[in-house]
Amino acid sequence: MSESCYYTPKQLAVRWHMTEQTLANWRSLQRGPPFIRISNRVLYPKDTVHSHEEHQKQLNKERINSSWLTQEH
Repeated sequence: MSESCYYTPKQLAVRWHMTEQTLANWRSLQRGPPFIRISNRVLYPKDTVHSHEEHQKQLNKERINSSWLTQEH
């Protein structure tokens, strides 16, 4: 397993400007990007993190577009 293929919770929290506790909460709620657990370590595969980010960007774009269509001018 190559460490460079994964983010630790600390690295991902820094990347996303959030706390590690938020990521832990998401894991317990089965939210956020997929992760793997090896022994007591949690790791986030970089490719799935990047896919999750792209999916979130698309959802945000759709929300913006739909809210724009429903606003009265």
